Amino acid sequence: MNTYPVPANEEQRLKELYAYNILDTEAEQDFTDIVELASYICDAPMSLISLIDRNRQWFKARKGISDQEMSRQIAICAHTIAGTGPFIVPDASKDQRFQDFSTVTGDPYVRFYAGVPLVTPNGFNIGSLCVIDNKPRHLNEQQEKALTTLATQVIKLMDERANARRHQEVARLEKLQNTALERMMHTQRRILTILGHDARAPLYAINQMLKITGRTAVSNDDLKSNLELMSNQLGATLIMIEDLLSWGKNHLNSDSGLTLKNIPLQDIVNDVMELLKGNAELKNINLVNKVPVKMISPIPATMMNFIIRNLVNNAIKFTNSGSVSITAMEKDSIVEVVVIDTGIGMGPQQLEHLNRGVNRTASDAAMHDSGIGIIMIQEFMLQLGGDIHFTSKKGSGTAVSVRLPRKAALQLPDNLTLLN
Repeated sequence: MNTYPVPANEEQRLKELYAYNILDTEAEQDFTDIVELASYICDAPMSLISLIDRNRQWFKARKGISDQEMSRQIAICAHTIAGTGPFIVPDASKDQRFQDFSTVTGDPYVRFYAGVPLVTPNGFNIGSLCVIDNKPRHLNEQQEKALTTLATQVIKLMDERANARRHQEVARLEKLQNTALERMMHTQRRILTILGHDARAPLYAINQMLKITGRTAVSNDDLKSNLELMSNQLGATLIMIEDLLSWGKNHLNSDSGLTLKNIPLQDIVNDVMELLKGNAELKNINLVNKVPVKMISPIPATMMNFIIRNLVNNAIKFTNSGSVSITAMEKDSIVEVVVIDTGIGMGPQQLEHLNRGVNRTASDAAMHDSGIGIIMIQEFMLQLGGDIHFTSKKGSGTAVSVRLPRKAALQLPDNLTLLN
């Protein structure tokens, strides 16, 4: 049973209190100064700025009291908020409402209490400013008026504090919006640069070959060879455009809801090999899946397919014959996927450039040198908390290692989504 009166507007009052977002916050000097001044003016050893929560009173500032909060059942301030003006208790030990309170019968041995409601601009009593003494007494008229004035100042401070935090939140949201806008513009610039270089060049070459074939008499064998070459280039270009659209969508989409399903990594690699086997066969390249059967992809299948497809496609591009193999291993919370080819390899300068990565301020030339697929994978690694590393020698092939944390998918930012 409650030992305190409950205001008729209790729920609205609590809503008003919570809107200040002040409960359980750190001490602030402006509020501490007020309780110090209240104690001085009223010649009282104890003073509190008490906020009345649903089942407790919590002290934003306190003098002479060690506890940060107390039960509302033993809060004399709970009675203060039921009124409209100062609430005075000359001697709590002789007041039937309070004489059995533990704060009266024991430390801090409350006797005298004088509190003024903290009234919000909307008219809700959310707490009190009070002074306390361990001996019976009264306040004079000037002290009571000063306490009321200080209570008004507490609300003003709380309003200023709330407004300042609202401005901070607005500034934070504006910063986030500006960052998102910068990211969108950056992505758009990259898309335009890639379309202007990586997509246009092969399509232009196909167009020129078609013109030459149409104007010149060619044998059936030459025609077949040209058609196979054009088909190969067109297929690679279509894959690249599909990757580009997927990459751009992932970066520009503001929805959330990315989920991780238990998809075997070996199945994802098989899907990639099925897609690219035609390109590999044209160059006498054997695709080998060495991924363990029971290993699960640490990230959504669509994203993992994207990463492996780009690495394998790149390996085929720079391998004239031989093999491209994909293996994977798991250690602690890290999953490592490695794509190894028997291609032409890379020199130290190109290797250093790739391992350094292409950052968000990279020039168009740097983007072209790295290749669209590698750029997109590097972007994903930044988002997933993973990394990509290249090992290679001229004429000795290349190994590309992608390391991903097991819980990578759970760390994705809100503005990245993929459709599985």
